[in-house]
Amino acid sequence: MLTPATASSHPPPFPKPPSKINKSLLHFPDLCTCPREIQQSHAQLIKTGLDKTTLHPTKLLTFYALSPDHSDLTKAISIFDRIDSPDSFAWNTLIRAYNNHNLSQNALLLFCRLVHHSFLVDHYTLAFVVTACANSRAFEEGKQVQAWAVKLGFARDAYVSNTLMRFYCARGLLEDARRVFDGMRDPDLVSWNTLLHGYVEAGEIDLARRLFDRMDERDGFSWNTMMGAYAERGDAVSALGLFSDMPLMERGVVSWNCLLDAYVRAGEIDHALDAFRSMSVKKNVVSWSTVIAGCVRGRLYEEALKLFREMQLQRIKPNRVTLLNILPAIANSGSISICDWVFSCVEQNGFRLDDKLGSGLINAYSSCGSIDRARQVFERIKKDIYSWNSMMLALATNGRSSDTMDLFLKMSSENLMPNDVTFVALLKACSHGGLVEEGLNYFRSMRDEYSIEPDIVHYGCVVDLLGRAGRLGDAQELILRLPFKPNSIIWNSLLGACRVHGDMDLAEWVAEKLTEIDPLDHSPFVVVSNMYASSGCWMDVEKVRDAIGRDGLRKLAGWSSIEVDGVVHEFGSRDSTHQRAGEIYALLHGFQSHSKSMDSLQRIDQVVIIP
Repeated sequence: MLTPATASSHPPPFPKPPSKINKSLLHFPDLCTCPREIQQSHAQLIKTGLDKTTLHPTKLLTFYALSPDHSDLTKAISIFDRIDSPDSFAWNTLIRAYNNHNLSQNALLLFCRLVHHSFLVDHYTLAFVVTACANSRAFEEGKQVQAWAVKLGFARDAYVSNTLMRFYCARGLLEDARRVFDGMRDPDLVSWNTLLHGYVEAGEIDLARRLFDRMDERDGFSWNTMMGAYAERGDAVSALGLFSDMPLMERGVVSWNCLLDAYVRAGEIDHALDAFRSMSVKKNVVSWSTVIAGCVRGRLYEEALKLFREMQLQRIKPNRVTLLNILPAIANSGSISICDWVFSCVEQNGFRLDDKLGSGLINAYSSCGSIDRARQVFERIKKDIYSWNSMMLALATNGRSSDTMDLFLKMSSENLMPNDVTFVALLKACSHGGLVEEGLNYFRSMRDEYSIEPDIVHYGCVVDLLGRAGRLGDAQELILRLPFKPNSIIWNSLLGACRVHGDMDLAEWVAEKLTEIDPLDHSPFVVVSNMYASSGCWMDVEKVRDAIGRDGLRKLAGWSSIEVDGVVHEFGSRDSTHQRAGEIYALLHGFQSHSKSMDSLQRIDQVVIIP
């Protein structure tokens, strides 16, 4: 409630200056032209004892209250309190200073003091106080200020009304904001843009567009706000329509970035790349980050890395968002050197290694097989459940089962409760380590000890755990008892176990289940065919392959990559484009022969060897 503050005694009036006063010194602050001169003049006034007799404290007050680089609120208050009769400019300056220092309650109390002493209130005062109400979420006080505006004749003032609209829009009170707008005598461009932005922030895109179409005058903010709204919901068609209608003089980098964002959110990565390449203005870090994010989202990892390298060549400094976006592409590439570059970039630029950036780096290093570096990142970041989970997943996927479980015990000792991702890491660790009973115990403890309901990912891990251990019947029974329909990942996990352990009948049954999910994917039957071939059942091999050809099934080509001496090499199924393909396949033939002679269980039957 905005009630007048308790009356306090006025500061004592300025003492009469000495008769032999240097009047030029008293006026010196108003003659200063730079911050250093102002500070020097203030120091001189204090030194000579004339700071209490300064006739023109306005410049000193403004300097200490509002200077972006030299503000000192304590000095500003001290100067204000020494003014015998502050004018409205002085009151407004101190109210603004409180707002700038996030001391909105102090600003409101100062306004109460102003009203109590019946000093002059102008439209700037009301606007600054409304801002204080908005910052402190003082809704009722804001309504009272609006009543003051009506009482004092400022209800239709553009500056006050625009501030009131921002206040109401920030609280989602669009009808109140609209009433203020409709009550204005002559809304200016700021008024229209304020209401437009309020509609967009509230997700009222249709209302925003109707208002936008009514605007006689638009600036870059108007166009970009409307385009950004369409981009936010992935409406690339509407965003492009506005972009095409937009005057060329208003079409800046923000406009281009809105268009790129619209394409990316709509999944139209090719169009985003085309627009990016055709930008008629200088690209900024947001432009690069947006298309990199789009490429990663579309799994165009090599294109994302190419853009990232190009960005460095053009000396565009990446920001935190850029690094977060590129990390999945780095993880996919297996390039430790790029991981190291990102890590050094984080350190050199002072980016905070929070849970997202730290976890992303841990995952990238893990995917590149560098657990030691992942551990270094983990030790550097603030520990929360996300960072613990990332490190446990890194250890688990790299076969460090006992280390994963040790880390879980350490996390538990710090009284941090696990979540569903924690148990994915533990189950993966047990699966890779062949620790069946330990894995089943973790699975049971999810519900019994931590009240976490297992989802399809956890069940998939248990199927893999049982399958690797040769308990195919138990794995099959678990799948049949699932509380939801199994996906292809679970079935493929069981199929892989059938191949390793030579269970032909179960493999055929699983392949049929996979075909029901994707009738055109013949990869499950390739596994079955290879199993028949390994057993010398050539008639069955021909039968399966004939069925594949007859039904027009397809197998998605698989790709893998490896970094050697800083160069990333990619390999695909039936691919002979690598310059050393002959040597590579000759070496694979040697491995295959050695594997067969040793009767190894680690079969490579599905590797397609090209002479």
